[in-house]
Amino acid sequence: MSGERDRFLALSPTFYGKEKSLNDLCLEAENFITNNPDMRKFLANYKEVQSLITGRLREQRILLTQNPALFQLVFEVLEKSHTHKMLLMVLLPTLDGILFDDRAISGVILRTFASDEIQVIHILHQIITMPDFDTIVYESCARVLSILISEMEGKAHLKEQENFLLLLVNYLAKEDSAGRRKIHDHSLVLCLANLLRRDDLSLSFLKNGGIVVLLSVIKRNLYDVQVMYYTCLNFWLLSYYKESAKYFAGPASGIIRNVITIIQNHSREKIWRVAFYLFKNLSNLHENTIEIMVDCGLLKVVDTLLKGNIKDTELKEDLETMGTLLEKNLKILTSFEKYMKEITSANLEWSTVHSEKFWKDNVKKFEENDFNLIKKLVVLLDSENPKNQAIACYDLGEFCRFHPFGKNVLEKIDGKKKISDLMQHKDSSVRENAVLALQKVMLHNWQI
Repeated sequence: MSGERDRFLALSPTFYGKEKSLNDLCLEAENFITNNPDMRKFLANYKEVQSLITGRLREQRILLTQNPALFQLVFEVLEKSHTHKMLLMVLLPTLDGILFDDRAISGVILRTFASDEIQVIHILHQIITMPDFDTIVYESCARVLSILISEMEGKAHLKEQENFLLLLVNYLAKEDSAGRRKIHDHSLVLCLANLLRRDDLSLSFLKNGGIVVLLSVIKRNLYDVQVMYYTCLNFWLLSYYKESAKYFAGPASGIIRNVITIIQNHSREKIWRVAFYLFKNLSNLHENTIEIMVDCGLLKVVDTLLKGNIKDTELKEDLETMGTLLEKNLKILTSFEKYMKEITSANLEWSTVHSEKFWKDNVKKFEENDFNLIKKLVVLLDSENPKNQAIACYDLGEFCRFHPFGKNVLEKIDGKKKISDLMQHKDSSVRENAVLALQKVMLHNWQI
């Protein structure tokens, strides 16, 4: 297996930043295949597959061109190789590298199994759920699965596809008791970038805590260019669905703020480009997103970027357009009157006027008219609309957090007791915000 860099195996993203791992694997695999009689006997029936594993890149390309039915044999070997971990560690990254080099080959594979394409998912799913394999196996298997699933037409196998998505975010990417994960974040965001092209899988991802997964990736990998690029790409893919509005438009999620932080920490145009594709979509998705962009200082970021030497003319145009939009809304969206209007309408919406920054800047204004707006918030705790109740809890908690006499004011108007009662509410958002608000009421100078 000489010339390891000149093979499909080397193209697998599983070796991103792991040059030594690739070299060590190739040497170990060569020794294993050469010196293991059982493996030689097994591969004797699959000479084309052995050639695919051991050949140079030019030879591999010729083999794939001349024998597209080869993939039938590749998956037959995968199905029979559960006890041959070393073979899986070479064959799966090879297949991963082939698809990474030319995504169109996924169509060749699916056509090979046209009568029963679900068999492909079952074979790979069986491998990825087995214990005690190396990360190389799990990562390359997950990426191959994600590409093939993204290319499947229709919803015939939606259940199996959703099962893999949930397995990916709830198991493979989670740390075990020893702090280890079966796949790392670079592979995770690559897999998601394939899966989230599908409408049905994007909605399932949103409903099953996917936003939290992506925000955790940012926290762990803020300075990794590739991981941050694909993370922004995934947010952009999600922004095409109206169901994502509540996640992007809620200041509590912090998505927009985190993407701005990514932009500020990377001077790569490819990251800026996909981030502003996202912002462009969000500006049409929900009016609150523009407020959040203003509140998070995106206008200043745009001005700074435009002062640089931007080579991409389309990116420059997007920046200028976004700057104009933010400038137009800046004065409107920072006014205290907006909050008063919302309270008076008794129809609260998660926006930048329900945020830490707003309360820190404006808390003294709530003293006007004998704390009249605070009294209106307490009345909204009895609203029949759970969203009103949840936001009122949040705001009253922030009032107590930043006003020196907030706790006393709230107790005098019976607000503390009402918040306590809402801790048993049937709506989870109301319960969570009531608990958090009560903590702020009880603890003086809570996290100031």
